[in-house]
Amino acid sequence: MGTWMRLRYLDFAVAGFAFVAILLHDAAHLSAGRWYDMFWVCNVSAVLVAPGVLLRSPALCAVAFTWLMPGTAVWLLDSFVAGANILPTSWGVHVGGTLAALYGVWRSGFAPRGWLAALGTLGATLGVSRLLLPPRFNVNVVHAVPPGWHFLGGNYAGFVAAALVLVALVCGLGQLLCWFVTGRPRRRSGSS
Repeated sequence: MGTWMRLRYLDFAVAGFAFVAILLHDAAHLSAGRWYDMFWVCNVSAVLVAPGVLLRSPALCAVAFTWLMPGTAVWLLDSFVAGANILPTSWGVHVGGTLAALYGVWRSGFAPRGWLAALGTLGATLGVSRLLLPPRFNVNVVHAVPPGWHFLGGNYAGFVAAALVLVALVCGLGQLLCWFVTGRPRRRSGSS
């Protein structure tokens, strides 16, 4: 069996894992009566991993990796800072999903405007969270500073300002890591 065929099977295995992980995680949220938790940016990004890998879409994989990477760090930190409850299915989405998205970035190549797609995804997710989800659940922290996170800003305006700086850093770091994983974009040869 050739290398291409082995990689193709690996694509299906990684995409299948990512699909099952987010499906189980969303089912856990639904069965616990917390349907709104499916709209956290990490969960929305995790939905993009399987199609990103199967379609070899640099943009989908870059978006998924850009938000799953720091989202996993925040998710773990939140369990210590705020004593958040971690669902067992979260491990597959956060850790497994991040690794699957990283594989997708490696396999599909560099997305020069991946940071822009990541910002668009974040903006859409925040908009849905702010306009359509119940404020008391504070999904994607669009209504109030979450418990334990006041060190980023004492009031909500200070928290948002700190979060905007972090978002810019995350998008830049995500783009840099995608570039590092795939190598510098190559110019097409030919006459100009």
